[in-house]
Amino acid sequence: MSNAVEAAPVRVVLDTNIVLDLWLYQDAATPALLEALETKAVQWLATQVMRDELERVLAYTHIVKRLAFSQLTAEDILAQFDAHAQRMPVAAGLGERHELAHDRAEIAAQGGTEG
Repeated sequence: MSNAVEAAPVRVVLDTNIVLDLWLYQDAATPALLEALETKAVQWLATQVMRDELERVLAYTHIVKRLAFSQLTAEDILAQFDAHAQRMPVAAGLGERHELAHDRAEIAAQGGTEG
């Protein structure tokens, strides 16, 4: 029987551009992050507003062209978001309208880091 203590995953908040680098552009700098997400060494914290932003960006003309080139759809990228991100509530007191930067800072203050 092992006495090894399993380390808690590192908490991160990923910017929309990093999400695109991971699953749309498959940037050469992202394999380690992708592996960490898949092995749960990293816990990606996000809000619904962050997912909404990603959905909006995926409709940009140049992104739609890249999706087609890569034989992907916006739904493919959103499915990756849904599979890997742990949804967090919007910070208390912000109501329906708030800025993503504040959201990210609030999550980071709760133990995550912004990436």
